[in-house]
Amino acid sequence: MVEGLEKSAYTYPNEHLVAMISPGIGIGVITPVGEIVEVDAVGVQDGSNTSFTIPATFTYVEVYYNGIKLKEGIGESYVVTGNVITLDFAPESSDDISYVIQG
Repeated sequence: MVEGLEKSAYTYPNEHLVAMISPGIGIGVITPVGEIVEVDAVGVQDGSNTSFTIPATFTYVEVYYNGIKLKEGIGESYVVTGNVITLDFAPESSDDISYVIQG
């Protein structure tokens, strides 16, 4: 196991065990294709910014706001364009936003 990685009990639609990446580790340790991981997005949580860039290629994404899974799509909580996630609200710095991707 890579130092800094933690296994999580979360399961997702394909029922894989999620490998969580701890803050500061970065996404450089993601190697297996199709692995589900939590990543840090690039963007300032300041109460006015709504766009966040995922610094990785992915085929599937889930976004969580303070532990609650958000719905994707136009008219929902967020939309995805390429590797940019645009929220329909501007999270504050104290909010916990999690981005779970599958490569």
